[in-house]
Amino acid sequence: MSSARAAAAFTCLHRRAEDSPMSQENHTLPEAGRGSRPPGDPPRERVSLAETAALMRELDDLIARCMRCGFCQEVCPVYGQTFREADVARGKIALLRDLGRELIRDAGAVDERLNRCLLCSSCESICPPGVGITEIFLRARAAITAYRGLGPVKRLIFRALLPRPRLFNRLTQVAALYQDIFLKPESPRLGTSSLPVFRPVTGGRHVPSLPREPFSLRKGRILEPAGKSGLKALYFPGCVPDKLFPRLSDASLKVLRRHGVGAVMPEGLACCGIPLAASGDRKGFLRLLDHNLERLALDFDCLVTSCATCASTIRDAWPRYRAYFTGHKRDMLDRLEEKTYDMTSFLVNVLKVDFPDRQAEAQAAAAIPAASRDAADRTAGRGDAAARSAGPGDLGFTAADEARPAAAGEPEGQAAGSGGAPPPAGRAQPPAGAPLRRVTYHDPCHLRRAMKVFEEPRRILRSLSGTVYAEMPEAERCCGNGGSFSLLHYDVSRSIGQRKRDNIVSVSPDIVATSCPACMIQLMDVLSRNGDQADVRHVIELYAESLGEELGEAPGGEAPGLREARDREEAGAGQGVPAS
Repeated sequence: MSSARAAAAFTCLHRRAEDSPMSQENHTLPEAGRGSRPPGDPPRERVSLAETAALMRELDDLIARCMRCGFCQEVCPVYGQTFREADVARGKIALLRDLGRELIRDAGAVDERLNRCLLCSSCESICPPGVGITEIFLRARAAITAYRGLGPVKRLIFRALLPRPRLFNRLTQVAALYQDIFLKPESPRLGTSSLPVFRPVTGGRHVPSLPREPFSLRKGRILEPAGKSGLKALYFPGCVPDKLFPRLSDASLKVLRRHGVGAVMPEGLACCGIPLAASGDRKGFLRLLDHNLERLALDFDCLVTSCATCASTIRDAWPRYRAYFTGHKRDMLDRLEEKTYDMTSFLVNVLKVDFPDRQAEAQAAAAIPAASRDAADRTAGRGDAAARSAGPGDLGFTAADEARPAAAGEPEGQAAGSGGAPPPAGRAQPPAGAPLRRVTYHDPCHLRRAMKVFEEPRRILRSLSGTVYAEMPEAERCCGNGGSFSLLHYDVSRSIGQRKRDNIVSVSPDIVATSCPACMIQLMDVLSRNGDQADVRHVIELYAESLGEELGEAPGGEAPGLREARDREEAGAGQGVPAS
């Protein structure tokens, strides 16, 4: 049955349900006659029959393109763990073909099946007819939410917290003040802790500690003039870089200033809205969007962010709602569709920053005979034992090798380990004798599949002096976070994350880099739970550190150095909120 016919059937069947005595006693539209709501299930919002039917009709053309080929089974992370047809795109689309009747029969079960999805777009990327699967699921969730309403917890977060950035900031400060009461430290290197008291809710997840204060609260409004680039970029921090990883936002501003870009950040920016869109809360999403558009009425050339999810949401999801706006807000949505960038893409494709590939250093190091490598290790103070104890894949190459003078007949600047590319001016160099660090990269789903950005972060990583880049297997495979998915289905999320962890450790990295703060949370969890010693960092953090501390000055004053920002987070986590 097509979704249009299903919508008609839904309307007819639901009118019968509304006419029933039970429905007349309950002024909220019935969920499967409301008789199927489990005892103790909290009441939901008042719902809209007309809105539900309209949203179901929107699905008709989108669903019709599905060939039911089953290719989606090969790449779906959830299906890869459960092997249930209901968990793969084909099974969910089959459900949507008769959505009206299924909602009447058991709306809760439909909601559960559609929400067992990471929205990672892996299926969409391999679909032969190019079905817009992610858009289908978002619209289907909106139809279900229009029918069932939001539960009380989501309603509280989406209505009372996310649209109020000042309240959100203050509550984060209070949580940081008292977090030590509940946290049990787990991994000093990763800075993770568990929450034993809340284990029934968290499932034993290892989480990073909250810093003393959010980035936006510390910085307030930022209005800087354009520098040598002639550009002004509006920096959108996003919830996670703002509240949990403010050092990432510090790094982002430092990079912008280093390249002569004026940073602009208005006060009061709220969440980009992806949690609401993923939960089907269209009304709440539109309210957040309107809130943010009001604050974006500033002079800037483009919008940049260090959060892959925010970048994808602002560039792709926001403009889909332009029909709800007029005037300057609608014009702003048109601009953002063309001028929104992830930070790595902005550096490579807009600023055209030169990132010379320095991986020839690693190739030269790999060619150094073992005896020469031992000699270099002794020179660096590491000793033969340290060299022999290096992990799998450790090249044992040090910065002392990089500084080796050119041999006879070797062009200046092309000594073994230089790769023919001298360090860019202004880059901080590792101290002589320091061992090279081994870095791998995880592709965030929103960045690789939605934004089509995957080579840019690798170019940056391969340009860092003192760094050996190692590509992990299945770097593009979802890590299993999926926002609220990891909260509602942590067992599946953890299993998916374990596969990612196994791929990471197969290349023995010192650092796992990525471009999404949400992925950072997931990677920190799975590595910490396994006792692994790899650190988790954002690509922009690593690049900012390579620029040197002295390059973080803003036109109106000195920006905090990255080391100071990191120290402040670690020292402030769990300490008192400063007097304001």
